Amino acid sequence: MIALGIIALGEAVPWWHMVIAWEPYFLALLLFDFAISAAPVYLVTWRIARRFGWRGLVVVVVFAAAIGPPPIRTAERSAIARRRVVRPLESRFGQRFGVRDNDAVVRNPG
Repeated sequence: MIALGIIALGEAVPWWHMVIAWEPYFLALLLFDFAISAAPVYLVTWRIARRFGWRGLVVVVVFAAAIGPPPIRTAERSAIARRRVVRPLESRFGQRFGVRDNDAVVRNPG
């Protein structure tokens, strides 16, 4: 629930824009996806906290901050999300979802 609130806050403020369908079905699916993808992280950090305490968690946070997220550019991520999520929704419901005039279009040269 917190993740959906953060996404909604970022959209409202406009700190960022995500190309997603703001429909109840899709938001429930997104919440389920957050729960499934975050479960391994929660289990690993829980075990580290049980074994090493707060010092272990500090080491994990510093390590995660040092390596950072995987290198993928925002425009590529937007194009991937559009291809995998939004286009099937558009074809199913016959309308365009979450598209603004300033959305970047990434073309595949190959």
